[in-house]
Formats: sequence, structure tokens, C-alpha cells
Amino acid sequence: MDSIGRRELLRCLGIAAAGVSAPWLGLVPSVGAQVQIPSEFDNGLDSIAVAFKAPSGMTLGYWSQPKAAGMRPGIVMLHDVAGLSAGVRGMARSVANSGYAVVAPDVLSVQGGTAGFRGNDAEVQKTVAAATAATVGQQLSAALGYVKTHGGGGGKGQGLIGYGWGGTQTMLYAAGRKDVAACVAFYPDPKLVLPALAKLTAPTFIVFAGDDPATKEGAASVEMAVTSGKLPHVVKV
Repeated sequence: MDSIGRRELLRCLGIAAAGVSAPWLGLVPSVGAQVQIPSEFDNGLDSIAVAFKAPSGMTLGYWSQPKAAGMRPGIVMLHDVAGLSAGVRGMARSVANSGYAVVAPDVLSVQGGTAGFRGNDAEVQKTVAAATAATVGQQLSAALGYVKTHGGGGGKGQGLIGYGWGGTQTMLYAAGRKDVAACVAFYPDPKLVLPALAKLTAPTFIVFAGDDPATKEGAASVEMAVTSGKLPHVVKV
């Protein structure tokens, strides 16, 4: 993913900077417009359930990319504590519709996937939150490898997108890595990601909700660290 690709990724995902009440909502408000999430039956996209190998076992996921032939920038999208929901799959299609190859791994793959919890939201959130950094890292590495070899190898490196819990995990994973070209994190945990900022060499776009009590206080610290350290990141509240 070259510099133009990184800027385009940040621009496309910057549509959410105007604010989102919850990361799994189907529509993301932008300045003066609503983003239309492509249907899972969109004729311009190939969107399917996939599975690929990771050291922790088979990782389930969701894949979406334009049907047009050719290599394109690759994106790995990590869900929040709600698991691999319909909303996250919709966001994967939305990003794919902008010209990316996107794979969204399911952290609950070892437990049979998010769908295997049959709508038990509390148990999904509990199990996602308990996932170890090692397991998440293995799945993200496997997902990066998958997207690179399945049409998302265009440019130099691949990008990461994460929501909430997934935003925190993507930033921690990307810290110190050279194979991540760009990172976008919606509502990460400020206390957890603050120590990782200096190690993040990939340009990172961090979005916080101004009225979210969970991140409101720490967002200023993250913003200050980025500004004072002259890091290649952008913080939007």
C-alpha cells in the first residue's frame, strides 16, 4: 500500500469521524451525507464466508472485494466485543466497495465462531474480551497473510481497521511491525494504547466519541502524546 493508498484509506474511513453512536451500526454519519452499506448480494462485490489456518487453529472470517480482476490494497478488519456481527460484515463490504480487498477474522473461531453463540450477546462479549493477545495476534497474522495472497497484495503492505476492543487490539498488534502500512482504530482503550503509540510506525487514524464516558478522559492524553511526540498519527474526537 503506497502513500496514496494510505491517504485514501484514511480518507475513506474518515467518514466516521463525524461520530458514531456504536461501532456496529449499519450506517455511519458523515458530513452532509449517509454512507450506504452495500447489500450482501451486491453484484459488484464478491462477499463470502472464509476460513484460513492460524497457529491457534482454523480461523473463520468474512471476505469482500470488488469483482473486477486485479490486485488491490488489502485490509484486515477486526470486530468489537460484539463479535463478527452483521454490522461488521456490512462495513467490510463498504470498504471493499471503495476498491479494497477486505477480510474480517472472527476471534471466536476456536469456539465455533460468533454465530455459534446463537445470539447470546453477553457470552459473546465475555468470550471476546477474554481472548489472549497471543491468540488475537496469530489470527491477525493469518488474516494478513490471507488477504495478501487472495487479491489484496497490491502496493506495499496491508492496512488494519478495528472497532472498540478490536481497535485496541489492532493498535497493540501493529506496534513495532513493519508489514502494516496503515492502521485505523475506532474507540480504542486510551490507557492500553497510550504506551504503544511511540512504537507505531504505520500512520494511524484514531477516532474517539466525545461523549463516551469510557474513553472521554483518556482521549486527550492520546491526542497530546501524538502531538507532542510528532508521531505520524491523527486523533479525531
